Amino acid sequence: HADELGDLALTFRAMAQKVRSSHDELERRVEERSREVLRTAHLAQLGTLAAGIAHEINNPLASIVAGTDGLLRELDRSGRDDPPTRDYLQLLRKEAMRARDITVRLLRFARQEGARREPVALAAELQEVAALFAHQLADAGVELRIVGADDAPLVLGDPAELRQVLFNLLRNALDA
Repeated sequence: HADELGDLALTFRAMAQKVRSSHDELERRVEERSREVLRTAHLAQLGTLAAGIAHEINNPLASIVAGTDGLLRELDRSGRDDPPTRDYLQLLRKEAMRARDITVRLLRFARQEGARREPVALAAELQEVAALFAHQLADAGVELRIVGADDAPLVLGDPAELRQVLFNLLRNALDA
């Protein structure tokens, strides 16, 4: 009987260890899932905040674009040849549109949408972004030459995101 009781005690001890181990594993999983749920909730709150900010920013940006468009039309109607004023107005419009593109990306992030993917003429985007830096480059005494970009193949991507990358690269290069 003593051997049977000893075997029974060992079996109970092994079962208790398995139950304890299973319990510890379940607690670890519950804790991990709880952290994931909290992270998801924080991301949802961040998305809601980003959407609100993006909408608030888009209203003044739309006014800036409309105002610059109106001034450009007035400049055309007046027949006045004023290239510096036209250049500054076009720069204001382009920068407002770039800011709008950033808010669109914020909204896309808030809704967890994927980026647009379409064929993009990277050379044309680079020329456009480089034009935004014309005054700053001239002030810094820097000459920007874009070589071999005309025959570059199309790339697949989001035009707004690619413009942002090019803008950041040029900004960083100018700062350096």
